Amino acid sequence: MQLTSHHTTTDKTLYIRKEADEQSSASFNFINLIMLFVVFIFARQYVNIGTAINAISLGYFVNLAEKFYTHFTFPETLAFKGIAAFVACTLLFFGIATFTSVEIGFDPWTGFVMLLKDKVRFNYKLCLLVINVMLSLFGLFLGGRVGGTTLIVIFFGGPIIQEFENFIKKSILNKFNFKDN
Repeated sequence: MQLTSHHTTTDKTLYIRKEADEQSSASFNFINLIMLFVVFIFARQYVNIGTAINAISLGYFVNLAEKFYTHFTFPETLAFKGIAAFVACTLLFFGIATFTSVEIGFDPWTGFVMLLKDKVRFNYKLCLLVINVMLSLFGLFLGGRVGGTTLIVIFFGGPIIQEFENFIKKSILNKFNFKDN
């Protein structure tokens, strides 16, 4: 798309945003594939069909959700942002716990956390904390921001995911006999 002088600022902003989204999605998928390769080489036991599905499709679904989200107007209040962050984190943590509970393979990032857990012999919560802190510092170094939601994910993500996983395994999977224990 060639931008000419008759395009509005909004058109230019949307074009730049579209280009950034495509680059972000491609970068995310590329990093996912690198992580998948590392996990496949060093911790193959964590790779299964779910790993491939996640590595290939996650960036696409994040972009799809973002496009859906941008069609709505939401209040810019701190209260609304807090509620939205709580809902998003809860869904994220529950989704990761569900994915790991059914044992169809870990996503590349969780597989990497599990690889670290196996190598240093720390628990999942601590390994996830270390990786999240390192990635956040790397993001800051590259010019990113760390806000309240990032801090929630860094410090509470691991423990909440582990609790959700325990709940899913004990309550849901056992109750419906989805799994042999």
